[in-house]
Amino acid sequence: MLKIAVVDDNEVYLNLITELIKGIFKENNISFEISKFSLGGDFLMSNATEKFNVVFLDIMLPDMQGFDVVDKLNETQSNIFVIFITTEEGLVYKGYDYRPFNFVVKEEDSSMETRLRQIIQKLLKHLSRFQIITLELPRGIKKEIELNQIVYISSDKNYLIYCIKNSEPVYLRQKISDIEIAFSEFGFFRVHKKHLINWGNVQKIHLDDFEIVMSTGDKIPFNKLLKNKIEQEYLLYLRSLR
Repeated sequence: MLKIAVVDDNEVYLNLITELIKGIFKENNISFEISKFSLGGDFLMSNATEKFNVVFLDIMLPDMQGFDVVDKLNETQSNIFVIFITTEEGLVYKGYDYRPFNFVVKEEDSSMETRLRQIIQKLLKHLSRFQIITLELPRGIKKEIELNQIVYISSDKNYLIYCIKNSEPVYLRQKISDIEIAFSEFGFFRVHKKHLINWGNVQKIHLDDFEIVMSTGDKIPFNKLLKNKIEQEYLLYLRSLR
């Protein structure tokens, strides 16, 4: 179930945005819980135990700025989607330094609902990459992992090696061709006959050297014939984040 927080000290907008979000998620048949907060500190205190997936966060709050709330979140939680709410469009540009998922400008007409719909549709695509899958290990052991934690998958003879953030690699008796299509839906791309990478964990692409540097520092070679395709696909991925 998706856990959503709305933080705004203006009661009118707090209720309006909450009701709009409820309606949009219900239309998309998404299971969710939504909580309302008027202060950034109250939200942070609740988030310490609740661990929200998404927060619609007013930039100007009476106890602290929304930017300060994000700084606090980044100390303990990296996988929360932040959508800033503001009445001052000039703050949008400053907000980019905090790498939010998106922005909503407070308006009193239907344009705010339209904007929320656009953002939520994009959000739902991104959330799919945080889906938890179960890897079936030998001796009946099962390992649950978020897809975004998989940096890349490499083929080694009859096995696949799953490189996972902050964890030991996992070896499974699989073929890369058997998982390629299923994983492509979640932002993975086969750059070589032996390598499937997660675009979300790419640090840099060296097109002239035919290699991709992953967030772990590992360098993954790619097929020279795919050079243009890789550049195009990565740009498409980056645009999807905007």
